[in-house]
Order: sequence, then structure tokens, then C-alpha cells
Amino acid sequence: INISIALQNIPSLTKLSIDLKQTFREDEFKGDINVEEISLPLSTTIPSSLFSNLQKLRIVNLNSTSTMQDGSFKNCISLEKVELPKVNLITGDSHFDNCVSLKNVDLSGLKTVDQSASNIFNRCNFLTEIKLGDDPPNLFNESVFVNAGVVPNILIPNQNSWNNFILSVICCDEYDVSNA
Repeated sequence: INISIALQNIPSLTKLSIDLKQTFREDEFKGDINVEEISLPLSTTIPSSLFSNLQKLRIVNLNSTSTMQDGSFKNCISLEKVELPKVNLITGDSHFDNCVSLKNVDLSGLKTVDQSASNIFNRCNFLTEIKLGDDPPNLFNESVFVNAGVVPNILIPNQNSWNNFILSVICCDEYDVSNA
């Protein structure tokens, strides 16, 4: 079944929840779709550009997703909140590019980010909060917020988590990468 065609034929549908473990193609949600909220609690991978250009999408909940590929939400201009608590790997770049209404992102399970990804939050001028987990991601491009237009608040769960982040910074400052 082609989800895009089905959704275009139901213009009054604004909330979509698919509680099946399903693999999605990158062109699955394309076209003139009125969906404002999407919940895919059993989906494990967000392929490249899966939700890109969904102009009315506001809220996304992907509780089991572990991998997010490039351009996943690019040009979702109404997107405000994304819950990706189990994403541990971000590949590619421009995941939230031009999500000009984005305010909150939960990446509390994030472990690895593509080192070259400097435009993940490009033009996300209203981004106020990113929730991270107990340990800092082991890779993050130093310019990730340069094109965002704002540096958001980074939420860390507790004091022990904060200590993990501090240790990560201290270790990195003491290690001279030019001699590696």
C-alpha cells in the first residue's frame, strides 16, 4: 500500500498512528498531505527524507526509532516537537533543515552523530530545547548550531549525567588531536 496516495485521498485525516513494525520507503509520505501529528511507535529507522516537505506536520513521536538518516524532516515548516528518545545513530546531514517552527527535540538515546553533519539544525531559529541522555554523543560537529540561528538549552537528566558530560569535555581538552 502506498501511504501517500491513501493519505491524499483522506484530506480530513490530521493524526496518523501506525502501531505495526513496518519498514518505510523514503518516498512514503510525499505529496499534499494534511497530517499534523504522526506516531510510529514501532518503526526502527527513518530513511532519508521520509517526512521532508510535509508542510503541516507539527508533532512526531517515534519511540522505537534507533537510526535517523539525512534530510528526515527537512522543510517541515510547521514542525514544533519531535520525540526520538531511542535514536542512537544519526547519519548524513540536514535532518531538521528549515524546520523554522521547531522548538523541542528529544534525542535522549543519541550516541553517534555523523562528524561531518554541521547542518542538522540549519535555519531552526526557534529551537529552544534539546534533550540528551546520560552520556554525551561521541561525535558532534562543532558547527552544528552555527547555521541554526540559535543555541538551544541542552537538557541533561541528572547530576550523574552532568558529570559524564564534564568528564567528556575534560578528556577532550587534554587530548591533543594534532599529535594523533
